[in-house]
Amino acid sequence: MSPQTAMSPPPVEVSADAGSAPGQSDVASASTDASAPPAAAEPGVTSLANVTTIPDRDSILTGPVHVDPPKGPEPEVVATARQVRLMTRLFIGIIAVICCVILGQRLFEPTNLAEGKPWRTSSKWIDCDPTIGRCGPHVTRILFHTNEDEAPWFELDLGTPTAFSSVSVQNRSDHLPERAVPLIVESSDDQQTWKELARRDETFSTWRAKFPTTTARFVRLRVPRRTFLHLEAVRVHP
Repeated sequence: MSPQTAMSPPPVEVSADAGSAPGQSDVASASTDASAPPAAAEPGVTSLANVTTIPDRDSILTGPVHVDPPKGPEPEVVATARQVRLMTRLFIGIIAVICCVILGQRLFEPTNLAEGKPWRTSSKWIDCDPTIGRCGPHVTRILFHTNEDEAPWFELDLGTPTAFSSVSVQNRSDHLPERAVPLIVESSDDQQTWKELARRDETFSTWRAKFPTTTARFVRLRVPRRTFLHLEAVRVHP
């Protein structure tokens, strides 16, 4: 045996299970094999490697935001709404026209001097009330109904001598208007002497008798033959 061999210390074996000395790192255990698969996560533990990256607050606030445009109404709904608007405007227009016609009639209708004045007839066949459209048991708008008289008449008392220039007569509209012709308009101050102002020989529904302005207290409508007389309205105008 050589001297060098005798003097060499015996080799020291380091066990892989032995702990490392304080302050030293186990190079073998610290090294990482890049080809080795990642260790499986334990149940109930979320791996950070599988978590999607969450954008920061600034990118959320300043990034583009997609908003769906509002949907318009269906074509059927639009058409129906347009029809409703047109019908509403048409209805309002019709009401406006009717109101204008009524207002115009009220404004331009001549004054009725006979309104509220007393009147009488040559006879009375039955009581009539045009405000309720009744004449006895009959449904009608006539103001009066005489018997079958010889020259029946309707007489109006204006109260005092009054100037007038026309008389409007509304004939019966529902039955036998020919009974009221020929019709004579007369005036008087004493109910004894009468002056003829106008005459109508043809059957009529409404007659506006015009004549030179006259002044009298009494106005009479008379049919110069044997007949019944029934009228719906009589008006006297200045």
